[in-house]
Amino acid sequence: MGKLIQFPSKDKLNTQEEIDILNHHLELVEDDLKTMLEQLDELNEEIVALTIEYNSILSKLKGLILKV
Repeated sequence: MGKLIQFPSKDKLNTQEEIDILNHHLELVEDDLKTMLEQLDELNEEIVALTIEYNSILSKLKGLILKV
């Protein structure tokens, strides 16, 4: 007799299907997380630039007030 091919059971197929779906969702979440971290870096750079400008304006204003 020939060798029998063992096909996966229905439960095993469902488990593999669930694994595939979860892996796909994990990839989507990783992509979203990467995008959000990139946006956070951009915002942080803008905050640093605005803080520098704020301190510069505050320093000029302080100098003008103390002159008067």
